[in-house]
Amino acid sequence: MEFIILLWIVCGIASAMIGTSKGYSGCGFFLLGLVLGIFGLIIAAVLPKRDSSQAATSTRTCPMCAETVQVAAIKCRFCGADLPPLPRPRTWQEDVERNL
Repeated sequence: MEFIILLWIVCGIASAMIGTSKGYSGCGFFLLGLVLGIFGLIIAAVLPKRDSSQAATSTRTCPMCAETVQVAAIKCRFCGADLPPLPRPRTWQEDVERNL
């Protein structure tokens, strides 16, 4: 019985290490490995590495001075240049209409 509990804890720790190395939450993957055991470890191993561009979506680059500013900024805090508005993301309805 102790061996099974120890195995579950080891799966949780290993899942957390794998998840952290791939850019995911270590605590979340620890719980995944702790609850699912060896299946959680397999899930952590087969998931792709998180793209760093997905994580940093709250900033953009000023076109005048190339400094990093918030996405919601209207004016650059470094050079004072007016920032162009970001294009509005298309909705799924617009995608459907476009493909018809």
